[in-house]
Amino acid sequence: MTVLTISFKGESRELNIDDALPYSEFLQEIEKETQIPAEFVKLITAGLGVIKADKLANGGATPISKVFHTEQSRKKIILMGTPINKMEELQETEAAKAREHARYLQRSQNLRRLARRPARTQSAVPSSTYTFHKIEPLAGLPHPEKARAYLERLRDDRGIRAIMEKYKWSVGVLSELDPASSTSHQSRLLGLNTGMGQMIQLRIRTDDYQGFCNYKEVRKVLCHELTHNVHSEHDRKFWDLCKILEREAVDLDPFGHSGRQLGPDIYDGPGFGADLDELLAVDEGGLIGSTQRLGTLEPPSTSTSHSRSKPTSTITSSPTSTSTATTTNSSPLVPSTTTESTPTSPPTDEDDSVQARIRRAAEERRRHNKQTHEESQAGN
Repeated sequence: MTVLTISFKGESRELNIDDALPYSEFLQEIEKETQIPAEFVKLITAGLGVIKADKLANGGATPISKVFHTEQSRKKIILMGTPINKMEELQETEAAKAREHARYLQRSQNLRRLARRPARTQSAVPSSTYTFHKIEPLAGLPHPEKARAYLERLRDDRGIRAIMEKYKWSVGVLSELDPASSTSHQSRLLGLNTGMGQMIQLRIRTDDYQGFCNYKEVRKVLCHELTHNVHSEHDRKFWDLCKILEREAVDLDPFGHSGRQLGPDIYDGPGFGADLDELLAVDEGGLIGSTQRLGTLEPPSTSTSHSRSKPTSTITSSPTSTSTATTTNSSPLVPSTTTESTPTSPPTDEDDSVQARIRRAAEERRRHNKQTHEESQAGN
């Protein structure tokens, strides 16, 4: 018997090997122990250096006693090689690099092909007809200049501009919703289309009034509200057009494509999933009428009975103002309106206070939570 000391990854192990065992079979035994394929096993020993089967007298058939024929060569044999599972990982890594390189080459080819295309004619100046004709941030809220810039960004969004131009839509006013007054114990209002295009209001602020909601999410709400320029009810025609607008907001923007999506785009802020128990109301749709809540077919309970109106109607648009809107539709897509507003008494300092709005919303949520708890206890 021949005693060999094998060193692999800093650990030494003595093996008792039959003197007559062929070198090739010895390598197979090493493969069983280490998962290193025999053809990739490399043995290094003092005095002999790297053992190569093709250099041996009888190749792989050479007996072990003839391969390690000196005492020094048997005392420490360094084993080098990569286990098969590690080799598979390396191969997968190399394959991933090859795929990424192929995608890079494909992108380069696409860019060169696009560069050879004739430029599309597109006006650099937004249309003065098919646009939002007036931007109105709410007075009395923090950072009015940031709110105006946010609304102007939506108005000038290349995808939104292309949609307005394509469908010949003209909206009188683009404004914002007050988070506090648009929040109840049942849901949150994210958007509102008054008069099928007379005014569109969007919830762009976070609940604490210190920041602004995710732009992409608000743009989706805007597409939803623009759909109400055509369809008042949330029926199949409405949702089909809404999905088309959401897609066109990206597809019609020549510079808005971001290529392959490598991961989820998640926004977890106030009004967008921060509280899974909260239902979100997208809008009331068309003229102000029955409120459709996202995730439920039930309208919110309210002391005032609402009904969806025709394009010519008298509308109560908010708790603090009364608007009489007369609409003459020359086209089902582009309503032309004449609106006279008669404001009621001016709000008090308390009503105009941001903190007061926040307190009212918080109190509304507390009442709802208490009611839910009592109903749950009664059910038990």
